[in-house]
Amino acid sequence: MREVNASEEQEQESSEWNVRELSGSEFDELSAASRYGGFQQTSEMAALAQSDGMQT
Repeated sequence: MREVNASEEQEQESSEWNVRELSGSEFDELSAASRYGGFQQTSEMAALAQSDGMQT
């Protein structure tokens, strides 16, 4: 059996993903539902970062 390295595994998984841009409210709902979410992962923080020229 051949070993699969982490990048190959991630590439295999990502080929099954459906990727699309989230609206601000969808992102906020996702962040609120995640145990890793918090005020830094909100649409408001994205807007603040964008006002400083960052790409979000």
